[in-house]
Amino acid sequence: TKTKLSLKDWIVPEDTSVVPSDVLRQIFQKLGNVVSIYKEAGRRFFLNEFLVDIVSREQFRNALGIHPEYEFSVRAFSDAGEQSQLSGVADYAIGRSERSSRLSGKDPPKEFHLIVAEAKRDWPNESFWQCVAQTAALYKARKDAGKKACNVWGILSNAELWRFVHIDETGQ
Repeated sequence: TKTKLSLKDWIVPEDTSVVPSDVLRQIFQKLGNVVSIYKEAGRRFFLNEFLVDIVSREQFRNALGIHPEYEFSVRAFSDAGEQSQLSGVADYAIGRSERSSRLSGKDPPKEFHLIVAEAKRDWPNESFWQCVAQTAALYKARKDAGKKACNVWGILSNAELWRFVHIDETGQ
């Protein structure tokens, strides 16, 4: 998105108006009592529950799907005309999809709106930029597909700490 900022520039004040559901709080409390988050497999318990809580909310009417380990690839051209490619695997991608496409895995990436990167031990430095890069790739895929709504979000978490990235319609 051509924005050059440091990690400090990306950190915004906490929004206390967004709160987890009571059910999610109870699940996280139970998980926190029995699951170690030291390893990636343990952190995934929390991320899975968090994402299920989001996509199963009534306002989405079962239209969203969770696509674990989604492979993506986006081509970009610099102002000088040089071509580069960003590709990788997002830990999770969320977007509009029919149940049948969630089962077959044939959902087009231009319909995704959210990328989730699970933090490794290098919290938050390298993992944060991985999340930003994947979110920017999703933004570019939506722009290239001619979508009118190109807002995209990214979430980075190590199951204890959470960072959220938003790229708006203008690419900022």
